[in-house]
Amino acid sequence: MEFCSKYSNMSNANSARDAIREAILTGRLKPGTRLTERALAEEFGFGRTPLREALRMLSGDGLVETFPQLGAFVRELSIDEAIEILEVRRGLESTAAAMASGKATPEQAEELYRLGVEIAEAIRAEDFGKGKRLELDFHRRVVELSDNRELVATIANRGMIYSSLWQDVFDGKVTVDSTGPTCPSHGQIAEIIAAKDTWGAFKMMWKHFDGIHGKLCAARARDNRRG
Repeated sequence: MEFCSKYSNMSNANSARDAIREAILTGRLKPGTRLTERALAEEFGFGRTPLREALRMLSGDGLVETFPQLGAFVRELSIDEAIEILEVRRGLESTAAAMASGKATPEQAEELYRLGVEIAEAIRAEDFGKGKRLELDFHRRVVELSDNRELVATIANRGMIYSSLWQDVFDGKVTVDSTGPTCPSHGQIAEIIAAKDTWGAFKMMWKHFDGIHGKLCAARARDNRRG
């Protein structure tokens, strides 16, 4: 009975972590938001024990910061931290795209392409909340299609601090439309994965990140000039 209780608590804690992480990554919980157990219990329906454990795990993921006497908060990133995280993502996800290009079935590649189309439609409609959720799904799926457990675990364990966190560095000036006129879209990435062009998939995913990387670097340069 004691074992069952511990297993149930851990299962609930994992579910709570996943729910809160999703809310952070999609921007529902903004950087700097205080995370009280009472408010989280009301929003997500979990008890305080699993929520306490979930916050501890999210702190390990780098998504939550805890301060003595103050409590837990959604982590706020500096521009330097955002750039460093993006550069890690770029390397890992470019590798994932290359690996996925050799393993994805036509049906899986078509699933990626449909997600890319939906992201573009959300951007045109200026529905950036939906766009962020779809973009998160797209990048997760590319990583999953690499079929490499170590790569999947490495990315998942860091929480992948997606663009919803560093967007607030710009006060909303950076949107999910991070591709820009010269950077490949999500649909183009899906197409080259479908074509099983391994090196092309690596280069295209790398270039895909260049749009937001350039904006982050430009923002850092502006801050440095002001300083």
